Amino acid sequence: MCHSFVLIDNRGNRDPSVNLAIEEYVLRNIATNREYLFLYENRPSVVIGRHQLTAREANLSYCHQQDIPILRRISGGGSVFHDPGNVNFSFITKRTALNVNRYRRFLQPIIRTLRDLDVRAEIDARNNILIDGCKISGNAQFASRKRLLSHGTLLFDTDLDKLRQSLHTSPERKFTSHASPSASAEVTNIGSHLKHSLSRTEFKTRLLHNFFVEEPVVYSFYEKEWQEILHLSSRRYRSWDWNYGRSPKAGISMDLDFHSIPLHLFMELDSGKISAFRLTDDRGKSYFPGEMERAFLHLPYDYSTLSQVSDRLRKRFLPDFPFEKLFF
Repeated sequence: MCHSFVLIDNRGNRDPSVNLAIEEYVLRNIATNREYLFLYENRPSVVIGRHQLTAREANLSYCHQQDIPILRRISGGGSVFHDPGNVNFSFITKRTALNVNRYRRFLQPIIRTLRDLDVRAEIDARNNILIDGCKISGNAQFASRKRLLSHGTLLFDTDLDKLRQSLHTSPERKFTSHASPSASAEVTNIGSHLKHSLSRTEFKTRLLHNFFVEEPVVYSFYEKEWQEILHLSSRRYRSWDWNYGRSPKAGISMDLDFHSIPLHLFMELDSGKISAFRLTDDRGKSYFPGEMERAFLHLPYDYSTLSQVSDRLRKRFLPDFPFEKLFF
């Protein structure tokens, strides 16, 4: 199987929107009689699953402050953090019974590479790769009518502190939604388990050795194809409507105290926007003036929008109210 893959050349791109677009473009447009392998790295970013709720999966405030974009992929599964220390792999193959949900078929060369490095790795029931019970790889699939995308992550020397902060959200906010939540897991880097120092480039070379029997055939995009990929990157993967607006409906509730007054918040989200908003005291009476409550209705639930409106309302009505606790 491994020697038949064609290796995708992404021109050294680390833009997550472009690399996600490459996966989809190859899946839908490039010769279907071949099977492809795509190895790539991204700049720091959060990538959530197709059926996930952006507001629940990422720390919107931290990601904004650190210039970490949040993107939605076409496959299901949970949210992941990417940075240059995370080696991402994608297989684009025919859709067959041998491939669909057969993660081990794709992951065995990775397990073999790790064991060649004397790292004891295993695949768990969720199709993650673990080392000593800690996660180094999450995997997901997307199937079109004839093709399959099976892809995953490999934490080699990623910034685990940035990973944890990017994916950490306040436990005080309670979500009610049919959206798929991520399963929490302890993570580790492959590099921390190596007995001998190995660079990320050397690690990828060893991976390729286990993926290919011979020197791989490389697919380089024609300029027309590259422009179509960039268009898809802009139209979908940099789009608010895709990354935020595709979130399933959700309810958000939380309790907080302000000047020793117990308050209860309830919000509803629809297509990534606030469709209902109410902050009440312990008697059920609205705490905000009607004008303030109305100010949040129909707003996109993202950091830039909500922080700007909150700042405006703070200056006008409640200078010391902690609006950020309501949203972030």
